[in-house]
Amino acid sequence: MILLIILFTQLPRAWPSIEGMGRVFVTMLSVTTAVGIIAGILTHQRNWCTYCPVGTMGMWLGKGKYSLTISSECTTCKVCDAVCPIQVKRWEYRPEHGASAVIPEWDCLKCGLCIERCPQKALAFKIKGGGHHEKNI
Repeated sequence: MILLIILFTQLPRAWPSIEGMGRVFVTMLSVTTAVGIIAGILTHQRNWCTYCPVGTMGMWLGKGKYSLTISSECTTCKVCDAVCPIQVKRWEYRPEHGASAVIPEWDCLKCGLCIERCPQKALAFKIKGGGHHEKNI
């Protein structure tokens, strides 16, 4: 939201200069990239995913509808790592004992590739209301 406010307040000031408008975009990209790199080094390697406009919109639209769960049947074969487009190590969330654990919302695009490839069928989407869906949604 802050980025959009900055964008919409700075662009009218730069209008109609192409160089001025370009400067606004270059400055925003440079600052967000620097902040993302620093935050990633200090916290989580994919920290930008929590701030990315696409990820944020996806989280707002899909929050709570589908949660990726992993059961204790996971053998940590890491097949899911090979197909995950954002390299989430799902096996790290595997519960030691019990039914299943939920993988944090921001750690999953919900593409379903890991569910399709899991040889143990240890991954599933938990649908709001209690059901499970084991295919790509």
